[in-house]
Amino acid sequence: MMSTAKRWAAPILMMTAATDAASLRELDVIDCTDGEVVDIEIKAGTVSVEDVMTFDTRAYHFQGSDTPSVPGATIKMHPGQVCTLRVTNNLVGSACGDVHLNEFHCPDTHTLHTHGLHVSPLDDNINTHIEPNGGTHDYVYHLPEEHLMGTHWYHAHHHGSTSMQVGSGMAGMLLVEPHESYSLPSDLEELYNDEVHGVPPMLLFHHQLTSFGGGGLFGWLSQEELLEQTENNVPLNLNLLDPTLGLDFYSVNGQYNPTVTLTQNVATLLRMVHGGGNKHVTLTVNSDSCTLLLIARDGVFHSLPYLELQSIHFIQGTRADVAIRCTESGTFSVSSSSTEGLQVESSNGHD
Repeated sequence: MMSTAKRWAAPILMMTAATDAASLRELDVIDCTDGEVVDIEIKAGTVSVEDVMTFDTRAYHFQGSDTPSVPGATIKMHPGQVCTLRVTNNLVGSACGDVHLNEFHCPDTHTLHTHGLHVSPLDDNINTHIEPNGGTHDYVYHLPEEHLMGTHWYHAHHHGSTSMQVGSGMAGMLLVEPHESYSLPSDLEELYNDEVHGVPPMLLFHHQLTSFGGGGLFGWLSQEELLEQTENNVPLNLNLLDPTLGLDFYSVNGQYNPTVTLTQNVATLLRMVHGGGNKHVTLTVNSDSCTLLLIARDGVFHSLPYLELQSIHFIQGTRADVAIRCTESGTFSVSSSSTEGLQVESSNGHD
């Protein structure tokens, strides 16, 4: 069959992806079911955005792995089942306690938070403080049987260090599967069949590592600037492999400008999460032959007829399930224009 490819471009270097860009990789997928415990360890590690840079950071490590996951693994949950995430904080640092200062603080204390789950606030408890030096907590999510399927996400959420931890990559996709008794409409069943289309879910991650210069009470700070404001014992140790890129760009599933291959005249599902960062981003497919239909937004399915889009806009933490169909073959870029977050918001974009 003839095929067409899409390329994700950095918002500053729009449409400059190399023709030999790597194919989009699938993030590790963990199926969280009844009776099983997903182990998540937090510790320092060295992260690589291939062919672009390496840096040291606080990061999630899953199921006993010594390899940091940036972004985090994709976690699947199921209606009518219980999912247990056991988070162990092996960062080395000072305990935070219940202090809540109106400034950046407690860089090594952790809270895990989800978006999109219809569960008790006691399951998704943002008042949990997992302290460094071995603190642990079991997040036990009781999904009701009537819970709808959807595309969601999880991220670090300790007030005082949320922006720093999310900015270092402590976030991931959360997919709720349809209940086993539920039959999808035929069009959606084909779209959501991974074995048919095989396009991995995509986590768009904004990297702003140094020299942002936002500052001020309501400004935005880079990762380097955030680290300077706290008692930091994990230096960035940034190593640029491509000095022409700059330090303000997007990765998709931890890759810079990967390629997604589509089949001509066949609708394919793109499940996307905008996993944090300082910017809003708008994605546009640069081809008149491609049609985009909005299937779901933030885990909520739209009714027929589906809204046709010219572009897709994301603010921090938003999600979209979009069907794309291209009538012509060729290579089309996906340009990404971005704006800084609203300056009236807190400099900690996730608090």
